Order: sequence, then structure tokens, then C-alpha cells
Amino acid sequence: NMLGMSQEKLGENLGITFQQIQKYEKGTNRVGASRLQAIASILSVPVAFFFEDAPGQEAVGNRGFAEDASMAFAVEFCGSPEGLQLNRA
Repeated sequence: NMLGMSQEKLGENLGITFQQIQKYEKGTNRVGASRLQAIASILSVPVAFFFEDAPGQEAVGNRGFAEDASMAFAVEFCGSPEGLQLNRA
């Protein structure tokens, strides 16, 4: 509930059970890229939010893909309603 949404409500928005959300949080089940993008969109956070404290982030520095304008556009588009719809098609 860190971002003000319950596991149950997030699951509802994704069309999955809150138990599945719990498994994602605990690391029991893997979260695919499209699912992660959908979660980020629903929670109104960038996908990078989920990696802020990940080991090795400091080594990457400012050389990540997000620095490339075309990649930034692609990431932004994937988080839009149109991008999510295309991803689900």
C-alpha cells in the first residue's frame, strides 16, 4: 500500500488475483515486461521506480537506455493507454 493502492485493487485493475500480486512482491513468481509496464501505468510511476534500489544501479550511472531520446519515447509510449493496448493485442 506504499503508493496508496491495495494489492486487491491492483489485482482488479490487472485482471488477476491479489494472491498473484503477493507472489510478485515476494519474488515467488516472475513479473514479465508487459505486466511490469501495466503495473507502472496503473500506479502512475515509471518502470524505473521498481529498480531504484536494485544492486548495480550505481555502476550504470547516466549511461542507461533512458538517455537515448528514441528509447525514452518508446518507454513513454509503452506506458500510455495506446501502448498498453498495442502490447495486449
